[in-house]
Amino acid sequence: LEQMFQYKGLHIPIVGFTPHLNEDRGIEILKWIEEFGDLHDVTHWCVLDDMGVSIRRHVGDKLIQTDPNVGLNEPEFGMICKLLELNK
Repeated sequence: LEQMFQYKGLHIPIVGFTPHLNEDRGIEILKWIEEFGDLHDVTHWCVLDDMGVSIRRHVGDKLIQTDPNVGLNEPEFGMICKLLELNK
């Protein structure tokens, strides 16, 4: 993902990922934001997931659901930029 950002001329670090706590993924994501968001100065964030049905109820419009057969493509990349308030 960082390489895709760099290819587009954006230098955006990926600061972490959620552990697998055997809980609802949406809850895991919110726990990560709560625990590490301030540490990493997170002001804008989004969730990329190819199985995001249960996540959406926790993160709402922050979810960018990708196609598991395709992965991340241009439309989703544009949505990432919008959520992170980036100019692409």
